[in-house]
Amino acid sequence: MTPPSRHRAFLFFLLMTALLALVAAGWPHPMVSYGTRAATSPIRPTPAQPTPPPSAPAQPAPAQSPAAQSAPARPVPLAGTVGVNPLSPTGAALGSAGPAWRAPLDGPLTLGRGFSPPSSPYGPGHRGIDLVAAPGAQVRAAGRGIVSFAGMIAGRGVTTISHGSLRTTYEPVDPAVTTGQTVAAGETIGRLVAGHPGCPADACLHWGLREGARYLDPLDLLRRRPPRLLPIG
Repeated sequence: MTPPSRHRAFLFFLLMTALLALVAAGWPHPMVSYGTRAATSPIRPTPAQPTPPPSAPAQPAPAQSPAAQSAPARPVPLAGTVGVNPLSPTGAALGSAGPAWRAPLDGPLTLGRGFSPPSSPYGPGHRGIDLVAAPGAQVRAAGRGIVSFAGMIAGRGVTTISHGSLRTTYEPVDPAVTTGQTVAAGETIGRLVAGHPGCPADACLHWGLREGARYLDPLDLLRRRPPRLLPIG
């Protein structure tokens, strides 16, 4: 049996041998706090972000041409409010001599918007003219004819008069005539109502003229034709 002293010496020898082996392997590791580790670790520089090129200065919006801006109302230059018929409508109701035309409003005419015929039957345009007037102004027939319509269309009062091959339209009007009624040139057919779209004033009379499906400028009814000179001999 091995004496206890020799047994303890053998255990001490084994323990020392194991400790020497661990020290040789680098144990124990040095205790380094996270703050120390962060302080001693190299700092990696943040890559510089590319500087964006300076933006070009905003270009000022081009100024609208005078034609693109809404034109103010202006007086209509005419030779007179009653002119000699230049369009020669036909029809038994008008008589063979044809009618004399007059403006649908009393006094000097002020044009709020001119005639701009459409390029196609359903294309954009202004199928008549807008005459500035006071709400409630008397609207008169531009020529002798028969009332072919007097009523509401799309919430607006519309009156249409047939003059043989020509047809005049007046809106927005509170009609004072009925369909089928014969009217004379200058006869009151209604009162002007305010609120016409695009009017530069409180009220405008939209006056239209058609020959069949073709839109015409109503002011042509009022412009006098220059006299035609015949050759002598």
